Amino acid sequence: MPLLSFLLNRLDHGLAFSTSKGGNNSQPIPKGNKVIEIHNEEATFWDYKMERYLDYINQDVVDRMVDEGVCGLTGLESPKSAWKKIMATYVMGDKFAIKPNFNNINHGYKACFTSPQVISSVIKGLVVYLNVPKEDIYVYDLCKKIPRELVRDRIKYKVNYVERLDFNNLKDKFKTRLGLSLSCANKNEIIKMRNKIIDSKCKEIICYIPKLLTRVNHLINISLLTNHVFVLASGSLKNHFGTVRFSNLAQYPVCLHGSNIEEHIVDINLNPHIKDKTRLYICDGLFGVYVRGEKKKIHKWRTFPCKNGTPNSLFFSLDPLAMEKKIADAIIKERKFHRYKIFPDQYLSDYESQTSK
Repeated sequence: MPLLSFLLNRLDHGLAFSTSKGGNNSQPIPKGNKVIEIHNEEATFWDYKMERYLDYINQDVVDRMVDEGVCGLTGLESPKSAWKKIMATYVMGDKFAIKPNFNNINHGYKACFTSPQVISSVIKGLVVYLNVPKEDIYVYDLCKKIPRELVRDRIKYKVNYVERLDFNNLKDKFKTRLGLSLSCANKNEIIKMRNKIIDSKCKEIICYIPKLLTRVNHLINISLLTNHVFVLASGSLKNHFGTVRFSNLAQYPVCLHGSNIEEHIVDINLNPHIKDKTRLYICDGLFGVYVRGEKKKIHKWRTFPCKNGTPNSLFFSLDPLAMEKKIADAIIKERKFHRYKIFPDQYLSDYESQTSK
């Protein structure tokens, strides 16, 4: 068994890195509650008819939007200076994790998820302006596979990807059982939950932070402008359902749904590996979703202030609550226009209460 563990460990190169010991990067940086919205009608040029909507995103325009967003957030004119201010605790050797929302990526072009072009622009900020080595950057979603065609081939930089393990794959199965992947739970890092979480057999489930987040120094949250079928929005806070690991080795967070979902959202985001390591919150509103649960595919908006029903916007903040409130307003307005149900949003006031203690 020791030999097997060693061999599997070597197969997963990601476990080889160690956290930088330099600097004070384990400490949270100052936060601000403003949200910057950058809108550009030239960001996309999709007609809502052709299937491959990702082919109709202008990477150069998105690059400029991200530059404008970080400058607007910091009040600085230079993107390089803005990135340095946001990542003030960065020292060479630090590792970065980027958490997009890939929840519906298994539906391919028929669903909306965090655009790879936005991820690529953020990576550009780290690599070009901060000189972060590409091998020190990890894009992850532990609930989904990260496809080459939809994501990896559309990102200019050869970074690392940490994805859902497949129990039908023998190598992945061994990794999961032996904890030999960055996507596996760090059993020393339990997420404190106010409510007991149980499976279908009424057996208690313990929630953990994955090894990846215990080994990186900085986290960037790139959520999606989208509603959810159980709560108001699946924004920056809900995005971390794709981070949690479970004692029953479940790869998808079904056990977090139910009557206590809103408190679960808050409890997860209070964990220091998430709360204190997150440097930047971005919401991808290039297209956005307001009909999740009612309709399939991507639909034009009627109330968003834009031309042709495409939001073509990116949102930037240092505060997840401010970001959530901003996208909540847009989703509520649109869903009311269509007379769709408005789902609960008590998790917003709960998060505000918990973080003000």
